Amino acid sequence: MRFVAINDARTGMTVGQDVFISSADAALLTKGQQLTPRFIERMKDHGLPGVYVYDANNPTPLVLNNQPIISPRLKQEGLTAIEHVFKAIEYSTSAEAVKVIRQLDSVVDNLIDSLSYNKGVLINIGDIKSYDDYTYHHSMSVSILSIAIGITLGIPRTKLNKLAQCALLHDIGKIFVPIEIINKPGKLTANEFREIKKHPLHGYSYIKENNIGTPDIGEIICNHHEKVDGTGYPRGLQGRDIHLYSRIISVADVYDALTSQRPYRTPSPPSEALEFIMGGSGTAFDYEVVRAFVAKVELYAVGSYVLLSNNEKARVLSNLKNRPVVEIAGSGDIIDLYRNPNYLNVVIARCLEPSEA
Repeated sequence: MRFVAINDARTGMTVGQDVFISSADAALLTKGQQLTPRFIERMKDHGLPGVYVYDANNPTPLVLNNQPIISPRLKQEGLTAIEHVFKAIEYSTSAEAVKVIRQLDSVVDNLIDSLSYNKGVLINIGDIKSYDDYTYHHSMSVSILSIAIGITLGIPRTKLNKLAQCALLHDIGKIFVPIEIINKPGKLTANEFREIKKHPLHGYSYIKENNIGTPDIGEIICNHHEKVDGTGYPRGLQGRDIHLYSRIISVADVYDALTSQRPYRTPSPPSEALEFIMGGSGTAFDYEVVRAFVAKVELYAVGSYVLLSNNEKARVLSNLKNRPVVEIAGSGDIIDLYRNPNYLNVVIARCLEPSEA
């Protein structure tokens, strides 16, 4: 199974995963359906960038886990709930917004249940990203990654709810930052960056003034840009003075941001984002949190295609980190990038788009 960009979708392709849109309760397309010109146009109309399909060259997909770690329906329910929260805060009274925020509990419980059930499965960032507005899918991805880190660290099920809720709400302060600054395609001025850096305090104030959850929820949200060496913001906290949940959300937040398309830059490959996180261990990020994150994240999904530094194209057969086992396109040779002496100097240059594979 592979992801096909919407412009590469063709009539007759077989859908590999249900496709949901926020305006409908039922799936727009269900697994096993064949694409038609009408379905392709409807996906384009709804702004969907693509669809998972079965690979015609490999009808039996080489995947360890055919089911995504978070079902498409649960992901869509979460995105819709987050969208309602942000719009309620922006356009409704505080009382109405607080009521909507409390409705996140069922989404949080379902996310925790799904990740706990699949706790042995690695997370690939491509599988948890969604097709909606960046703010909503970023909040969703950060929550999923944070829960996964929390489970790996052994945080009890009864305490994961707060971590997940804080992760979902970690960026609500950005609602109070001018949208033209949030979406500016170029480099921010010093004054604009100062405005952006206020969003953790805006979020803290909103949570505190509206008495949402326990008192430490505001603190956790406020401190998700703090760094363990004291160089973060807004308070310059250090080490264990930063709540564990803030330290977890910090790692999840940066990883998802680096691997996302933004107006001011193209996304980094997951491998580069992971190297950045590991390089910041002990300075920007908590060492134990980074260890848990590295143990949980999958860089190259089994069945995906990559370009090697020697210009060979290959299909990933294992979910090892930077040096998986791959099948070389054309020759069909099976190469263990970690152990094969002829490939010790060969690395994965980048993931390939389906049209390039």
